[in-house]
Amino acid sequence: RTDGRIPALVAADLQRPAAIEQLEQLGKQIQVPVSSDEREDPVAAARKGVEWATEQGADVVIVVVHGGFERDPATGADNGTGNENYAWRLAQLPGIDLLLTGHTHEDIPPRTLGATVVAQPGRWADFVTRVDLDLVRQGAGWRVGGWHGENLKTADERPDPDVEDAVAGEEKRVK
Repeated sequence: RTDGRIPALVAADLQRPAAIEQLEQLGKQIQVPVSSDEREDPVAAARKGVEWATEQGADVVIVVVHGGFERDPATGADNGTGNENYAWRLAQLPGIDLLLTGHTHEDIPPRTLGATVVAQPGRWADFVTRVDLDLVRQGAGWRVGGWHGENLKTADERPDPDVEDAVAGEEKRVK
């Protein structure tokens, strides 16, 4: 949000009950607007979110979804899971700069699929995805001119003691 850059988040994670509310809360914390009106169809949510972000003057649109790929991201081969996965279809929608996915729990390092950067960080926090979008001026706004990113292993990372303390009660409750 520096130099007049305007990001927008789109909540298309409709499979987890509190996912939309979590993204809305994050948006408030980092002062980034979130599109979250569509609650039935993740593809419609992404499409409407891109339209909304464009109307808001967003330079970067990031879609977050707990959906996997119904096609192999590298080859495009159908994997027969189109009834529950839709990330491939989302990546085909114009206007999405970054699509962060889940559900199939695969380690899919950031890559381009069409004009969209897509990634999936695996499962159980084995990885965290980092994507840096390089923005370049376009008229009065900005556009993504390039990117770099990777899925970073977390196994050797030490837990934050403040976070451990904050969740200790819940951890005891669920063990």
